Amino acid sequence: MDAIAGVHAAEIRLSDLKRAKGMLGVYVRKFGKKLKGENRVNVGRVGRIIEGLSEWMQAALSFKNEDGIVESNDLLRRKGIDQINMFELIRYISDSKLAFKIESYVAHVESENEPGAVTKAGGTPVLHTLASFLVALTNLSSEGRIFYQKMAGPSPDIQLSYLLLSPTHAFSSVASSARAVILAGGTMSPFEDYKDHLFPTLSASKVTTLSCGHVIPKENLCVWTLGTVRPGAPQFEFSYQRRRDPEMITQLGMAVLNVCSIVPDGVVVFFPSYGYLDEVVAAWEQVQSANSQSVWARLQGRKAVFRETKGGSSDQVLNDYTQAIQGEQSNGKGALLLSVVGGRCLKASTFRTGLDAASWLSGSPTQT
Repeated sequence: MDAIAGVHAAEIRLSDLKRAKGMLGVYVRKFGKKLKGENRVNVGRVGRIIEGLSEWMQAALSFKNEDGIVESNDLLRRKGIDQINMFELIRYISDSKLAFKIESYVAHVESENEPGAVTKAGGTPVLHTLASFLVALTNLSSEGRIFYQKMAGPSPDIQLSYLLLSPTHAFSSVASSARAVILAGGTMSPFEDYKDHLFPTLSASKVTTLSCGHVIPKENLCVWTLGTVRPGAPQFEFSYQRRRDPEMITQLGMAVLNVCSIVPDGVVVFFPSYGYLDEVVAAWEQVQSANSQSVWARLQGRKAVFRETKGGSSDQVLNDYTQAIQGEQSNGKGALLLSVVGGRCLKASTFRTGLDAASWLSGSPTQT
């Protein structure tokens, strides 16, 4: 279900919209007189949507709260976006390859203006990002929610994110059209949740399950719950309201540092998402005072630190992490791996070697 939610998730920033507006302007100045009929109308609609979303996000920068829920109607009433047939526009963008044409032409113009410039690799082009967000806006309001979040950085920015809450409708086309559906994964218990959300109309007699034993021997597993970094310190509470508390994130880093001081070889820390991992690392990298080291620097002084990224190579990260612990160049300090629940690094953990002498799951919203 997390995979389905991930496929249908979408996000866009105000800086993306500013970039998209500039790109659309470059394209229209060059080809505007050649656009006729439907093409001219739909390009104008895309521009109207960019202006409407930008207007709302610019106003949201002055909101008191750093994040919150957004009603889709509040977004769509700007610049008359709610009068646009979004389904037709999305189909037009896809069929005409408008986003690709604009991105390609602007890249060509930029390369001519700066012949020696190197195109940055990675990342999704902003107009494709906009198209994905428009698709999210067409989903039923009961299926998901739109959130805003102010982004820290040298210039003010804000991000809109769509989160799919119920995968039932999104998966219904697969469930109804396929003769057989196979769901394969690691920990899928309780399976009743999958049946209730993905196959709500399917009778129990048509569902067959196969479960295998756990790969971790019982003698290799010992679990503790850590509620605070030290007696008297505030408790860890990674609820949505408190998960970005700078003091709590710092205390989390100190707790990880304490574990790294005791546990030899490899320590693996898992986070609920790549986004939250990025936020935590950014907070750890900040220096609290002129005469002190950041949490990140102290962790690097204790162990070699490696980090799984969303677009990076997990195999390369695991190989470097292994070499830091078992390789010829190992200095005996061991290594720390920051990973994500559901990522490839989690699937590689067996708790049988020094590569994962201790594993830590952080970010649980339940207060202890």
